[in-house]
Amino acid sequence: MASLTKEERQKCREQKELAHWQKEKARPKNKAYFWYLMLVLTLIYIIDEVTTNSVTQVEDGLIASFFPNTDAQTAEGYINLLSTAAIGLMILSCFYKPLADRFGRKIFLLINTLGMTSLFSSVASGTTFSSKPLS
Repeated sequence: MASLTKEERQKCREQKELAHWQKEKARPKNKAYFWYLMLVLTLIYIIDEVTTNSVTQVEDGLIASFFPNTDAQTAEGYINLLSTAAIGLMILSCFYKPLADRFGRKIFLLINTLGMTSLFSSVASGTTFSSKPLS
């Protein structure tokens, strides 16, 4: 097998690329793709607008339902504290899979189950982070 010269390799590469583009040009185009893309982008835009504008309305209702016996400033502090904890958990989640691979997934499944159970039971029972007694 004789080795090809630099010019022959370049010409072969150009022929392959030309064949690829001719094949791509001959392929039938789907005209519905544009409308599908527009629909998806429109839905994304609408969802983004709704979620961006509804945060302040939801935040007031969230504070009132989770912290009914506290003043607004203290309740906002609790919400900010919980948000900070959530950011910490997001950072920890980067290490979660490697730790689960190393120590076994059953341990982390148990941790998740206990954590979700305690969270849902505290929400369902109506316990709050209020420092004031219920009247």
